[in-house]
Amino acid sequence: ATYADLTGMTVDITPVSSTSKFLITAHLNVNLATSSGGSADIGFNAKILRDSTVVVDNAATSSYGSIYFYQQTGANTNLHMFDTILGLDDHNTSSQVTIKVQGREPEGNTCYFNANSAKKSYLLVQEIET
Repeated sequence: ATYADLTGMTVDITPVSSTSKFLITAHLNVNLATSSGGSADIGFNAKILRDSTVVVDNAATSSYGSIYFYQQTGANTNLHMFDTILGLDDHNTSSQVTIKVQGREPEGNTCYFNANSAKKSYLLVQEIET
């Protein structure tokens, strides 16, 4: 239920200019699962950070983020989805920074990242001159 860095979703980048911006796209392959058989709220939250500064937090307005479902009482549930989050970062530096993505399942259920090796997640950082 706590945020963790997502493997392979980190990039070090040195801006050309301190006045440019980063357009950041994170496309995430996420598999959520429960084995309780009971009813459960299941969701996925993701953050994009520049060093320790949060650029995007998709849980800022909802505890369930952009992927959420409610499991009815009954069989185990396994939901495989793709989530895309975007951020525009006004970094204000010309020094190297680290852009990374973190994720969590807020209810403490099992969450797999890149569960199907044929469909990988990716992190794209584009610098935009202003």
